[in-house]
Amino acid sequence: MESDADQDSSYEAVSYTWGPPGGNYTILVNCREMAVRYNLWQLLSDLQTQANENQKDRRLWIDAICIDQNAEVEKSRQIPRMGIIYRRARRVLVWLGPEAREAQWAMDFVDSSWARAGMIYLIAFFRSVMSSAWWGRLWVVQEAAAASKVVV
Repeated sequence: MESDADQDSSYEAVSYTWGPPGGNYTILVNCREMAVRYNLWQLLSDLQTQANENQKDRRLWIDAICIDQNAEVEKSRQIPRMGIIYRRARRVLVWLGPEAREAQWAMDFVDSSWARAGMIYLIAFFRSVMSSAWWGRLWVVQEAAAASKVVV
């Protein structure tokens, strides 16, 4: 099976941590129901919330959706190609997890004109970012390093 990632780079690859098993949520993929873990469901919810009119039809490459996790043969063929998939992506979206919302608030605050007064918020930002489970994932360095552009 040849994926869209083989054809062009008009997709965005997503780097995230799967999170603990269980607690499945249902999403629609090509008009079919698919069970996903909470972290992926939350990631997609966040992207949907943040999407503007130009992103309505965006194409995402997400390993848990694009690789059949129950098919060992497919996984053994696709996993070695992950570097190519992330390298060819228009950009790689790094999702640090639901706990990183505080990091976004801190980043917005740091960008504000009056934020220079308090370094405590900057420290809170870095603590929030660095505590994300994303950093503990084996593939994250490869996914981010392969990207031509990374968005957190």
